[in-house]
Amino acid sequence: MSIAIRLNARRIRRWQLGFQKILQAITGENVFFVLENGPGGVLSVDLLLDLEKLLYFHSGQSPIDIIGPQVVGSAPTVSDAELIINLSGNSNQVSDSCLTLTPLFEGASEEVALLGALLQGRSPVISVQSAPGQQITAAAAPALDEAHGVRQRFELVARHTQRLLLRAVSGPRADVAQSVGGFSRPGAWDVGRYAVARISSEALKRIYQLCLYSPHWRVGWRFVDDDGVWARHSLEGAPWNSIADPGYRFYADPFPFNFRGKTFIFVEDFDHTVERELFRLFRSMTQDRPVLRSRFCQSPGTFHILISLSIAERFG
Repeated sequence: MSIAIRLNARRIRRWQLGFQKILQAITGENVFFVLENGPGGVLSVDLLLDLEKLLYFHSGQSPIDIIGPQVVGSAPTVSDAELIINLSGNSNQVSDSCLTLTPLFEGASEEVALLGALLQGRSPVISVQSAPGQQITAAAAPALDEAHGVRQRFELVARHTQRLLLRAVSGPRADVAQSVGGFSRPGAWDVGRYAVARISSEALKRIYQLCLYSPHWRVGWRFVDDDGVWARHSLEGAPWNSIADPGYRFYADPFPFNFRGKTFIFVEDFDHTVERELFRLFRSMTQDRPVLRSRFCQSPGTFHILISLSIAERFG
């Protein structure tokens, strides 16, 4: 079986190229692209996405990056395909003899329907329509509450769309009931209203964070003869010693421990200039400079501190 993926030559997204590779690996079939003219984008929305990329310091590749058609290999027609996946945004070219799967956003095949919902602060209903029978074979409404801005929500929806299409290709094609809102094409007024309400406040927040290195924690320590804060429920008592920081980085989450009669404080060290964390070990009382600095790596469900020398080797 061969599978054709119809793409809008004017709006090829990076996630669509990845989808082709995944689909080919899962099915073992020949999966090829067919380019065609589809709906254009909305300039004001494109500018908004670029602005949010700068505002939130998004770097590297994104699933919603637009790719030039010259880097995409394309077959001339879909005539040899036994299955067509329509990502072109065109809904008026459905084959009567070949199964076609089309992702819909709020009931429309155009990408601007998705962006219109995101600008209005709604999570769009994503569905997959099977033609020629026009049945809905899969549907989802992804949770986007934790995403920042339209751009990050768009990236999440792209990933959900890819998973939904893979489910529609591999699963049974039963008719699925869905509730679809009205499709509204976003315009400059919608983008402007969103920008005033959201982008302006986020921009001010980022300026504050960059100029004042916010948030900024400080670590204090002292020796006590009783249970200290736990017993008194206050910071009163023996004076606190503060671990000085250079201003553009802060220390947080301290915990002390004793080793060979010496007291050390282990802290997280966050560098605002690179927005990365290190770990530092301070020797209390005798000095305020770090005696150990360690990078860390993180993987899903685990946390590893990478220290090349043991404490015994370093401080013995």
